[in-house]
Amino acid sequence: VDIPLRTVADYVDTVVAATVCQTDLGFGGPGTALLTACGDPLASGGTADLMVSYGPPESAGVLLASTSFQPTPWRGGTVVPVPVWNYRSFRFDENGRWLWPEIAGGLGPISVYTQAVYRDASQAQGYGFSNAIRVDFLP
Repeated sequence: VDIPLRTVADYVDTVVAATVCQTDLGFGGPGTALLTACGDPLASGGTADLMVSYGPPESAGVLLASTSFQPTPWRGGTVVPVPVWNYRSFRFDENGRWLWPEIAGGLGPISVYTQAVYRDASQAQGYGFSNAIRVDFLP
């Protein structure tokens, strides 16, 4: 039996092709933070890592979540997940990142709108806003 050898490039292509990033809805700013949720499709057994990056190092924030999409002006930016259904506080590390690893999929179908709001002294009203994303949980 002739079994073809796989190269590192074959492995990397397979892994990259299997990664799914949740939908970016825009609405970022003021501020520089970027919110992403990438990994498996969020069906039962799948997981994704949620990351907020490019924030002010050591600054505190909250990750907002809602099943409702109602962009609303607040403190110089636009908050998308209104009314807020749930939230999680966080603190950026010394590199301006915060990671919530291995969010479990399943329990869907449901879409959750998510956005980070954080303290940012460089902004006129003291707050920064990440982009908003739609996280789709599947059955």
